[in-house]
Amino acid sequence: MSIRKAKAKDTRNSWYIRCPVCGSRIELDECPIPGGMNNNNIEVCYECGADIEVQPPVDENIS
Repeated sequence: MSIRKAKAKDTRNSWYIRCPVCGSRIELDECPIPGGMNNNNIEVCYECGADIEVQPPVDENIS
């Protein structure tokens, strides 16, 4: 199975990604900005089982 990519999005209190295969919302446990994640930035979709590489958001306000 191939690894898909999804860009992290934020709400006021948490981060999440959308599964590129089935569209399910997956809550993230930690901040996806560079330096805020450990080495394991692969999530597994609980609906379809797809492996998803979490991509940090592109935001000029993040420093």
